[in-house]
Amino acid sequence: MKAAALVSVLALVALSIPALGQVPTTPYDTKVKADDVNTRSGPGDYWYVTGKLHKGQTVKVLGHQFGWAEIVPPADHSSLVRIADVDARGNVGTVKGDRPVAVRACAFGEKRVNRIQMYLAPAAQVTILRVIGTAYYQIASPQGATVFVDARMLAEPGTTVTDVRPPRPDVTTRPEATTLPDNITVMPRPTTWPDTIGAVPPTFDLRSRMIEDVKLINAQVSK
Repeated sequence: MKAAALVSVLALVALSIPALGQVPTTPYDTKVKADDVNTRSGPGDYWYVTGKLHKGQTVKVLGHQFGWAEIVPPADHSSLVRIADVDARGNVGTVKGDRPVAVRACAFGEKRVNRIQMYLAPAAQVTILRVIGTAYYQIASPQGATVFVDARMLAEPGTTVTDVRPPRPDVTTRPEATTLPDNITVMPRPTTWPDTIGAVPPTFDLRSRMIEDVKLINAQVSK
């Protein structure tokens, strides 16, 4: 009897709580509602930073853990694999051996590699971006890798969020050339280069040469 009464009370309390902050069904796309938001290798502030998100950026949410959203890594994020585990041919790496290989979250601004994002099957291929030290390749995050972001930094699905980043400069045009004073001589660019450039002689004094060059420029400007 007491148990039945307790269940009834709990049911009434549950019904009285407004349906706020419900977690949408995953996966879903949403916008970042703050600028300069950290992504992390795991669901918590104690996990290392893996990158940044900007306001208005779209992310794909795959799940939720402890108030953190698990998302597909944006294009500017990356991962790591051990050099010893991959056979590299140009920028394509193929997993060696017959065992799965760990893919680790690439840290942003620090040297940490302890977070495993996923495992690659034997013969799986990855895109190599560059070599990190002597032990790791930095790779494009493969399908299945994830990072985390504080769910409070994400808007409700369907909410309009304006991108606050300044527009990128137009890199297809060059600025107008600056006119130099008549008393400054601009050395012409050589039209041909030697096939080989010899080593710097051991008696060459770079500091003295730089001082002489500065004196020459100052003399031309003061004319």
